[in-house]
Order: sequence, then C-alpha cells, then structure tokens
Amino acid sequence: MVFDFKTQHNFFDKHSRTIFSKFIELYIKKKNHMKTFQNLIILFVTLCSFWAKGQHFELPIFFEDAIGNKDSIILGYDIAASKGIDAALGEIDILGTPYTKEIEVRASMYKYEKIRHEDPRIIESKKMIIESDCVYPTLYDEVNSIMVLIKSANWPIVISWDTTLFQDSCRAMAIVECEPGGWFDVCGGNNRFLVLEMEEINRFSFVRTVYTIPTETDTLFALFFPLSRKIDVGIVEPPSQNIVITYPNPVYDDSVVFRIEDRAYNDPNLTVKICNTLGSVISVNQINEEISTQSWSSGMYFFEISNGAKNVQTGKFLVVK
Repeated sequence: MVFDFKTQHNFFDKHSRTIFSKFIELYIKKKNHMKTFQNLIILFVTLCSFWAKGQHFELPIFFEDAIGNKDSIILGYDIAASKGIDAALGEIDILGTPYTKEIEVRASMYKYEKIRHEDPRIIESKKMIIESDCVYPTLYDEVNSIMVLIKSANWPIVISWDTTLFQDSCRAMAIVECEPGGWFDVCGGNNRFLVLEMEEINRFSFVRTVYTIPTETDTLFALFFPLSRKIDVGIVEPPSQNIVITYPNPVYDDSVVFRIEDRAYNDPNLTVKICNTLGSVISVNQINEEISTQSWSSGMYFFEISNGAKNVQTGKFLVVK
C-alpha cells in the first residue's frame, strides 16, 4: 500500500492534514498489526467526514414587506470560496443591475475602508458564499462579514430563516445592525448596536436600518451578516450610560423592567418613556415598574429616562415574539 502524501496534501486543510499525518505515522508503526490498522482506517474516515461536514454551509433567508411582497437570498461559507464571485458555487455578479422589484434583497462584499465615506460595494449577488471553516470561523468584524442590502418602500420587513440548519456545532451566523466604522464590538466608536444570533430565533422585524447606501434611484438599507461564534447579544450601551439597565434585553417574555444599576445614583423620581420606531410614545412608567409588552410587536424600541428636569439616559432595546 503506497501513499502519495504530496498529492493528498492538496486535498486537506491544515487541520485535516494534521490528522492525515498522524494516520500515516501510526500506519508505519502498526503496519504489521492489521486489526489495529483497520481501526485506524475507521477513525480516519470518521474524522474526515467531520471536517468535510463543517466546510460548507448554505442558509436561505427570506424577506417579506408590510404588504406581502417577498424576496430571498442565500448566505453561507465554503472552505474553497473566495470574497469574489465563485461561479462554481452558483454566484452571479449583478452589481450595476437596477433594483426593480417592490422588495429586492441582495448580498454584497464591500471595501471596508470606503464604508463611511462612499459606496463600498464591490460585488452583489443573490447568493454569497465566503471562505470560512469549522475550526477557524470568520472573525466577528466588519471586514469579514456579508452586507445585505434591502430596497423596499413598505416597511417593516420581516426576516426569517430555518434555525434547525444551525444544529451542527460548526455553523454560526448573526445579524448586526449598526452604524459601521469599527469592529462589531464597538460599531463605529462605541455606538449602540443590535446583534441577533440566528440560531436562537427564526424571525425578526426591522423598520429600516441605521446604515444606508443612497443611489441615483433608491436608498438601500444595510444589515451585516458575520459568520462567527457568539458575542454579546442585545444592545450595548456606552459605559457612561449605565445608570439604568434594561431587563431582559432582548425581551422574549411579556414584560420588561428598567432597573437602577448604579447604586450611587439615588433618584426615586425617574420615569421611563418608551417610543416605537415611528416616534410614537407607547408607554410612560416609573423606574423599577414592570412594563407589559404583551401587545407589542417584534422590533426595536427606544427609551428615555428622565427625572423631570433632564434626561439622564437614552437607549434602545429589542422585543422578540
């Protein structure tokens, strides 16, 4: 039995090559013990199957506007993919093709250094598969994520996906909504931002987004889809605004409470005013009072903490139904 290791080397990533090398080493040592060798073959095939399973992932994502118009895209990763157009994976560049549908969604790769100053798009496609693997997932930053662009006049937009596709431990994806300009843990200078881990919920509603790209004919609303393990979920507030915390955040149950976090701050007269994304006031309550969210729809809500004389904190939180 002859192994051409140089040829085999090109078919495995660096992790699989390590396994393959160990396999060859053990084979040489145990070649006179066929039963042991047979067991090693079984182990090797099992491990190779594990690596192969984690090297390709596709997730269909569905979008529906307020009057029932629909569109969809496919995002994912493959160890052999690039950040350009991979025709073998079904990608077609449609950058420059007009957005003509009532709701139209595209995936884009972009130039990170242009994102704050000009249109950063490099390519657009209805399917975007980028390079990643199970052991070294894409970093959770703006440089290594997919930007999804939405053109619609009928908001809110409901986004949905199949969470069962994340049952493999190698698979991870998130939705980030923020003003870009830094890694997603600071999001353009410690601005507030939203992170949704897609394995935890299967749908969410957006009423426009913070970051937009204006074109000659449309305004494109952008979300970011990094492929990575988990980071903090919810809304990150600047450290200077930690007088009051929102609990829970996101809100999965039927109530939310705003509690004083800074024990040095003693003001029992604080009130909480909550507005929806249209700016309408939907609730005014005292601090520490349980606020029912049973009749609220999924989405982003904004709050203002005041002592009557001045605002002491503002922020936003997420309700998920």
